[in-house]
Amino acid sequence: MLAEGQVVGPIRLIGRLGVGGMGEVWEGLDERLGRRVAVKAIRRSADEDPLARARFAREARILSSLEHPHVCRLYEYLHTDALDLLVLELVHGRPLGWAIAEGLTAAQKLGVALGVGRALLAAHALSVVHRDLKPENVMLAEDGTVKVLDFGIARRSVDLGESPSGVEGEDAADGLTLAGRIAGTPRYMSPEQARGEPATAASDMFCFGLLLFELYTSRSAYGDGPLTEVLARAQWGDVPAPVGIDRAIAALIADLTRLEPSGRPTAQQALERLGAIEKRPLRRLKAAAAIVVATSLIAGMALSLVGLARARREAVTAQATTDFLVRLFQASDPQEAPTPEIRAREVLARGVARLRDELKDQPAIRARLLAVLGGIHGNLGLYREAEDLLEEALTVEERLVGPDDPSLLPLLGSQGNALSGLGELDRAETTLRRAVELAHRAELPAEEATALNRLAALLVGQRRLDEAEPLALRAVALREASVGPDDPLTAETSVNLALVEIDRGHPELAEPRLARALATLEEHRGPDHPSVAAVVNNLATARNALARFAEAEALYRRALDSGVRRLGAEHPEVAVMRNDLAVSLVAQDRFAEAEVEYRRALATAERALGATHPMTAIFAANLGEALDLQGRAVEAEPILRHALTTLRAVFGADHPAVAEVLRVLGRSCASLGRRDEAERMLRDAVRIREATGDAAHPDFGRLLAELGAFYLDAGRVGEASVLLARAEAVLGQSALPEGHPARRALAAARSKLPAGSGAETVRR
Repeated sequence: MLAEGQVVGPIRLIGRLGVGGMGEVWEGLDERLGRRVAVKAIRRSADEDPLARARFAREARILSSLEHPHVCRLYEYLHTDALDLLVLELVHGRPLGWAIAEGLTAAQKLGVALGVGRALLAAHALSVVHRDLKPENVMLAEDGTVKVLDFGIARRSVDLGESPSGVEGEDAADGLTLAGRIAGTPRYMSPEQARGEPATAASDMFCFGLLLFELYTSRSAYGDGPLTEVLARAQWGDVPAPVGIDRAIAALIADLTRLEPSGRPTAQQALERLGAIEKRPLRRLKAAAAIVVATSLIAGMALSLVGLARARREAVTAQATTDFLVRLFQASDPQEAPTPEIRAREVLARGVARLRDELKDQPAIRARLLAVLGGIHGNLGLYREAEDLLEEALTVEERLVGPDDPSLLPLLGSQGNALSGLGELDRAETTLRRAVELAHRAELPAEEATALNRLAALLVGQRRLDEAEPLALRAVALREASVGPDDPLTAETSVNLALVEIDRGHPELAEPRLARALATLEEHRGPDHPSVAAVVNNLATARNALARFAEAEALYRRALDSGVRRLGAEHPEVAVMRNDLAVSLVAQDRFAEAEVEYRRALATAERALGATHPMTAIFAANLGEALDLQGRAVEAEPILRHALTTLRAVFGADHPAVAEVLRVLGRSCASLGRRDEAERMLRDAVRIREATGDAAHPDFGRLLAELGAFYLDAGRVGEASVLLARAEAVLGQSALPEGHPARRALAAARSKLPAGSGAETVRR
């Protein structure tokens, strides 16, 4: 095709550097400038292919827009009838793959990571996606500069409108798949590329994670098996946890190689985390270390052998897990299975039965699959089944690795969530506290933040706000230190702080925090992500408490629609969203509509969680209030009494949730003419609120107003006046608007005060 000494335009070819998938690369001399250059020429066979020539021209256009010190520069694009040539910067150095094999210092590795990250940031800023980031496409120049090469299959993300499917073929030289099908190199592909889906900037970030894995571990993340096996692993993003490397780098690799593209850091976020690692002070060895050098060498050898054994066990376990799941789901394929309609729960039940039968003598694989299936059951709201599976998995795993191994952390987190879903709050708390302690001892800040956040959420749900708040603050601080304040993980973690503020009667503080979290999550994860729906629901609660009812209702309905689409109408989380929507309808005096939603939420909770679950009791109490507000106290009373019994059994007699049911039940008893009983209940509710530190909460102000109204109806004006004055003082310290139900309750009670009653202490 080309020959040494040949002159093409101003370029004299000196020697061939290599052969690639589309053509040849030569060293050349630009005789006009006396400058050595690299010349990339398209093959004649490819030159006759319009698609290949278009791809070559696209590389020229993309490189011409990328002027960056870490991107190989394009000097010129020569197009003749016979040849297409790219005249590029000649980089003297070695490919990253060679450098990894020869060995790099820690500082050199970090320099490579920063250089590649900066190149990606520059490309993504121009909507350019590389699509084939790998060690062979990164050069370490002789002066130490990192250069990213070969934008031959890069595309602008706005152009990614094709729908490729299947691997058409592979170049024998480098395994680069053909353009128009799956684009990239299988050993360095993101899951979406391996599935034939369009590549995005998030796909490049996954590939960056694979490159960092190899840079720091000296091995390929997908292994060295046949390309068909590699591609299968790539489709699921099956990347093992890197061991024996810097924890912060390992955490970054884990985040970059998430299966869900929206959960991966952007180039900017990855660079910020790498920059934080670069700024850490160097650890200095003490002089005394020389005394124990021999011991250290022996210990290091032992640890290496242990790490190698564990790595091999993990590799075998991962492969066996994949094989088992493949067989399981193949049996559910309509083309393979005798029964074409198989529900997810049936597939899961079949999986549990098969793993216990087929894998009884393979504990590591059984534990992994039990954990996977337990997590899926938990996500489906099948908390009892989830807890059973996770408990079994935890027992098996503890026998393998011991009770203090950090690998137990995901299991403990999932089990804590399942126990919380079951209403077994004490066990859930014990499990999550164990996870917090384990992550802290292992110095794993990301995992500690996750465990703290789960524990804080559990305590917030029990209104143990003084305990929850410091845990939530610690979780946010750890997140910000590891991933920065604008990361979606930080946004998710901040939600518990907002819930503390709402439960303390300060929705005006929670609302902007939740609005910021929602904006961050929508930007990074899209409008339909599960975490977005959760924040939308909580933001609705804050705005509902601020009497911004129209906004709140719209947000509640958005969250509910998202939940039904993702989880189905009978999921417990959907029941919570339905209940919250009904709360907003009650605040707008739309009691009949609220009753419909409460009944649907209650029916779901009874089926999924049982009649004695605290969530079921709360939904029942809310339904009772909707009935009472419609003048149907006879129907409301037995529902409220059952809810009261359940909540006392779960939370104890002096809990704010118990006080809230007593308030509603007292009002029902009063309307039924049982005034002595009603007074006892209302006063007991006041006592509980005062004892639990809620004396400044707007709900306490509302309770005082309703008790004052009760005394006015009984003609006890003096006692009523004192209570209404207290209610006015409580609500006067809050930021609640006039349209809030608590303020409306106070206004309604004050309107009953007789003229000249001597109640001038009540401010009007």
